Amino acid sequence: MKTIALFGGTGFVGDRIKDKLLESKYRIRMLVRDADYARDLKLAGAIETVKGSIDDAAAVMATLENCDACIVATGARSKSLANMDAIVTGTQYIIRAMHAQQVKRLIKLSGVSVRIAGEPFPLPRRLLDIGLKLAMPNPSKSKYLEQDLIEASGLDWTVVRPPVVVLDAINKTFATHENQYLGLKVNRDDLSGFIIEQIESDQWLRKSPIVGYR
Repeated sequence: MKTIALFGGTGFVGDRIKDKLLESKYRIRMLVRDADYARDLKLAGAIETVKGSIDDAAAVMATLENCDACIVATGARSKSLANMDAIVTGTQYIIRAMHAQQVKRLIKLSGVSVRIAGEPFPLPRRLLDIGLKLAMPNPSKSKYLEQDLIEASGLDWTVVRPPVVVLDAINKTFATHENQYLGLKVNRDDLSGFIIEQIESDQWLRKSPIVGYR
């Protein structure tokens, strides 16, 4: 049974990733800030928790110890510059800890607004990018900074770029593409399932797929 380090497992998408990891018979070591929530998670049996925050280097190192892969589903909790700095610092700590613990596989949840150099940037994505930068300029910038760090990390990374994540079922065929915009929304279950598939797949190794529907 493989052990997966999970960061951001208490968030909207991360919580579903956690459940699907358990359904897929993975063990989880998860970084959590809330001690009461950590105790509740231990009741699941296959979840080990480390108390701390993503910008705590020692907690990040402890979370990654003896893990087989790492999923990072952290996201902005506020519009503040301090929150952005914490997320970017946490990404740096995760990369360093993965090298120290010899964990190679990294799957990162990002967003479709992040543009990779040289790829098409059609009007729907451009409008989404403008909207996000106006609404949450610092968190939007942090995704670009994280992308740069991950691409330079030397790890076996995949950065998943979804559009708006929703609970509603979408009656279309789930799809991925290297750079093509695939719609405004993606279902949380579909997205979480795809992220977990990347643990064992090398289809998107060192790439940043866009997800959505056809």
